[in-house]
Amino acid sequence: LRGAYKPGERLQEVALAEELGTSRTPVREALRKLEVEKLVIYYPHKGTVVSEFPADEIAELHQVRTLLERFIVRRAARNATPQDIEKLKSILVRAERSKAPDEILEAVEDFNTAIFGISKAEHLVDLTRRIRELLQRVLVSNHLDPARRTEAHEEHRRIVEALAANDPDRAEQFTIEHLNRAPQIMRKNEPG
Repeated sequence: LRGAYKPGERLQEVALAEELGTSRTPVREALRKLEVEKLVIYYPHKGTVVSEFPADEIAELHQVRTLLERFIVRRAARNATPQDIEKLKSILVRAERSKAPDEILEAVEDFNTAIFGISKAEHLVDLTRRIRELLQRVLVSNHLDPARRTEAHEEHRRIVEALAANDPDRAEQFTIEHLNRAPQIMRKNEPG
């Protein structure tokens, strides 16, 4: 998910087992699970490779994600309490101080989870989580880009301000602007 293994890269059980300090059996089981999740593809007589993710499919999933998150943030803006806003602000502070990739990704996930909880839109959130899982490989590289992180912090602050004002229109507008930056970053990082 973090891009350590690139799309199309062959994954060899023996090498992975050595790298992870384990036997081939848990590696084989893990590769089977990754195959079920469509993160890798097994080719008989060739082995396992990291799956490709077509650019057009990424763009379409991103559009659906944006549509769902617009509804979620509107509901969150109507529901947000002062306690919710304080929680979001503390997550933002933690996100801005984070340096390690795991800390950064955890803070981003906590921020989104908090907004999802405030929205009380369980079904929309479930759909959004599924799409975010599918896009995870792309989202991780976006969140870890240093220049993008700085911009994202400011975008998150604007979203929190709109939530604090219980302003669904501004919250939606700032969320759309924030999410629309991701495809630009993805295109900038594409090879060629």
